[in-house]
Amino acid sequence: PPGTDLYNKSITYHYWSAIYNAIIMLASNELGPRTPAEYLFVSVMMIVGALIMANIFGEMAVLAQVMTKKQVKFQEQIDTANTAMKNLVIGPEVQQEVRNYFLFTQVTLDEQQELEKFLELLSPSLKLEVTIHIFAKLMKKKLFSNQHSKVDQT
Repeated sequence: PPGTDLYNKSITYHYWSAIYNAIIMLASNELGPRTPAEYLFVSVMMIVGALIMANIFGEMAVLAQVMTKKQVKFQEQIDTANTAMKNLVIGPEVQQEVRNYFLFTQVTLDEQQELEKFLELLSPSLKLEVTIHIFAKLMKKKLFSNQHSKVDQT
């Protein structure tokens, strides 16, 4: 019978076979219902599968669009900086430092904006709890301990 010598096939055959079976499962092909109950079950599962796939593809499209907007804006900033540095004949080491700075500030800015949006969604009492949790370690540190002796010396 076909398919019994699977272990004697190449790794490429295994991958293509897995892809084929995944597509068959997702696309609901080659289903052969025989009884009315099987027809009903297969029909419902095909509709559910189509809805799930549509949801997944929709979410992927939205994520790709959002990421593309952020990336385009950031790339424009980098391109402007690169052009300015090239026109000013700035050395490659300094150029790399500037690019690293842009990358660091962009990540930090995104994190700050996400935090602000998150805090806007909270009630004042929850916002206070979250703020205390965020800054608890900093508040527990004695930042200026042992500094009085240095002040006295001056």
